[in-house]
Order: sequence, then structure tokens, then C-alpha cells
Amino acid sequence: MRHSVVTRNDMAVKMRDRIGTTGVRVVLRASNDAVIATLTGGTSSSTGPTVTIPTASLTDDSSAVGGTLDHMIVEPLATGEIFRYDDVTVLGFSVNQVIDAGDVVDCTGDVTWTAPL
Repeated sequence: MRHSVVTRNDMAVKMRDRIGTTGVRVVLRASNDAVIATLTGGTSSSTGPTVTIPTASLTDDSSAVGGTLDHMIVEPLATGEIFRYDDVTVLGFSVNQVIDAGDVVDCTGDVTWTAPL
């Protein structure tokens, strides 16, 4: 099955609407889903089939809880997971990276989601 361009673009708009255009949170989590660090205040936009949360829109976590990184989630204003990344290298991190309690945490890459073909 393949989605049409119109359908993919509609999916991206729907995803952006679910996330919200302001107040987006990116939460780094351990394998047991415990929160390690939270980047807040993000914005989201959609262009074609892609939703983007720019790194520059996120506020660093200035005092991480700490833990061993497994995955990250995107959520709107702490109301629940919208999508999850198991590949955290997109943000400049690595799986099993240890983040110490009290560390300042920021990401180096924009968070993107693209509607499937």
C-alpha cells in the first residue's frame, strides 16, 4: 500500500495538531520509561508530509534527573506520548548513554516525523 501525497500531507497536519504548535515537550526516558530529562517549550510545524520541532525552540533541561538513555517521546504539554523515537541519535544522543543527575541536557538536531508512504 502507498499513500497519496494529499493523504501524507493530511497525516502530517493531523500529527502537528495532536502535538500542538506550542508547548511541545521532548522527554528522554530510560528503558523502564522513567524520565531522565525534559526539554520544554517547543514549537511544531508541518510542511508537506513532515512535522518538525526545531531544536532552537526547545528549552534545555538545566538539571536532569539522570539515568541510562533508551528512547525519547514527544508530547504536548505533558498530556501523553504522541510518538516515540528508539533511535535517539537524531538528537545527538546514543542509546545506553548515561546522563548524570544535575546535568544540563540539550539536543543538537531538529525532531522530525514524516508520514509513511
